Amino acid sequence: MKQYSFLLILLFAGVLQAQLLSWNNPSFEGTAPGSSISPPSWSACGGSPDTQPGCWGATPAAAHGGSYIGLVFWLSSPTSQEGAGQLLPTPMVAGTPYSISLRLVNLDIYNGSWNGGAVVSIYGSTSACSFAQQQLWTSGNFVNSTWQTFNAMFTPTSNWTYFTLRVEPGVATTWPGVGIDNLLSSTVLPARMEHFDATLEDNAAQITWETTAEVNMESYTVQRATSNMDFQDLATVPAIGQDGRPHSYEYTDATLPEGLFYYRLKMNDQDGSETLTEVREVLYSKSGQNIAIKTLFPNPADAISRLDLVTLIDQDVTVQVYDAAGRQIFTMVQACIEGENRIELPTDQWRPGMYRVQVRSGNTVLTKPLVVAR
Repeated sequence: MKQYSFLLILLFAGVLQAQLLSWNNPSFEGTAPGSSISPPSWSACGGSPDTQPGCWGATPAAAHGGSYIGLVFWLSSPTSQEGAGQLLPTPMVAGTPYSISLRLVNLDIYNGSWNGGAVVSIYGSTSACSFAQQQLWTSGNFVNSTWQTFNAMFTPTSNWTYFTLRVEPGVATTWPGVGIDNLLSSTVLPARMEHFDATLEDNAAQITWETTAEVNMESYTVQRATSNMDFQDLATVPAIGQDGRPHSYEYTDATLPEGLFYYRLKMNDQDGSETLTEVREVLYSKSGQNIAIKTLFPNPADAISRLDLVTLIDQDVTVQVYDAAGRQIFTMVQACIEGENRIELPTDQWRPGMYRVQVRSGNTVLTKPLVVAR
């Protein structure tokens, strides 16, 4: 019996070890505050991330240590769209759930254009500064001008070796500036999320999840957002218990209007802490539309712009681009699979100006404006 118990302890310790994520310089120290230089171990991914406080007049003190990293996104200047990343000391393990926390603050040095908020996203990849492989987590829209702790839970789909942070525009924002500090990896998750999904069933979104090893779990909050990623609470579902067995949950969002929607869960621990799950998407259209534009980014664009589509079925999609005079300057047919698809537009071949991107699928026609600026 003692030998069996010892084996269980070793197995449990291995599970905890697999859930840990580490970084070189997770608190962004080592460079004098006020410098337009990325802290040691962190590489610039667009623009020139700053070591704060002090650079460009940013005043908030660090949440931890003496400095933090500042990222800026300026819509009319593609070279100012900043991110920061690094090669991880130990790669992520595909299929393993991770729970991390980070501190975020609004740097209101450009408050004349800070009208709504910002979104901070985390990406995993096998090459430096790549945003094309997996978006691991997104903060949703936030506007806090004091340090706030964000908890993120995600499961990588591959053994990603690179970890990248990026700031993106929030609601009605043209020039958000964000401070990021103190990355921490949790050793124990409040529950192991074995399954989480959102699907369209009978004109409603069906949210389902299954957990194991619930530890001091209080409840789960179902949240929904539109394309602005401003997540709102829909309902809170009490946790079932801590008996070690799998538990299945479900929630039906019967108030679903037409459009593309994003869902996530907020896992509420009894100690008051919170952890966010990955984001799931649901596309609903009474007319039978089975495709939607998720993002067209960056916009304005310089060398390239990425068109992200969500489709409910495998289908061929025609993408056409028109200039301000209505002339077609680009066309292509893309075979899309069910789920998310990315199409790269060669904006480096087009003159600066206003364009219209059109996506056709059957009787569905979707349009997005695009600006090319250099």
